[in-house]
Amino acid sequence: MNGIKQAKDFIAIGFLVYRIYELSAVIDIAEIKPSERKKGIAKELINETLEHFKKKGVLVARLYCSPEDSEPFWQRIGFENFPNLPHDSKINMFKPLVETLQPIDKIETDSIINLWDCEPHLADYIDPKWIWNLSFLDDNETLKKPIVFPVSSDWQVELIRNGQKIISNKVKRFPIDLADYGTFMIIRKVNT
Repeated sequence: MNGIKQAKDFIAIGFLVYRIYELSAVIDIAEIKPSERKKGIAKELINETLEHFKKKGVLVARLYCSPEDSEPFWQRIGFENFPNLPHDSKINMFKPLVETLQPIDKIETDSIINLWDCEPHLADYIDPKWIWNLSFLDDNETLKKPIVFPVSSDWQVELIRNGQKIISNKVKRFPIDLADYGTFMIIRKVNT
């Protein structure tokens, strides 16, 4: 056929299975044939898939790291470990697909988000585990960079705006985007 290969001329050496939700995607399985490993194929497959996710408007990808010895591979291509989530012993990993606002050590603005890795009744007695300094676009509601962070929906979160506590509640009751059934706290706009 004049140099054009037909589908029967190709053999599969790997595959990837995923689910896309509105703002997040889950990689369920990524596998490369053992004889084809360590050739950069898996990295290329993952990176092309992540680009596909970004084109679909996905802000973050996640996966359960299995087998556990694949964790260094995922870390090399930019995935991070979740904070310890209650009642989950799996190795959960995530990778933001957009530039995000990072937690900080020092409060520098009068508008912040505080997050505790515990329920509200315990948060009254300890400092927040993560803090984000908020900076806004001209509309004074849209964040310059979104916050995309893995959470338990029962953790305590608090918004302080212009030095005033506006809302303090469980993540699941906070007026924000909760992507992938509450696995991620995604804050793009603060209009309270």
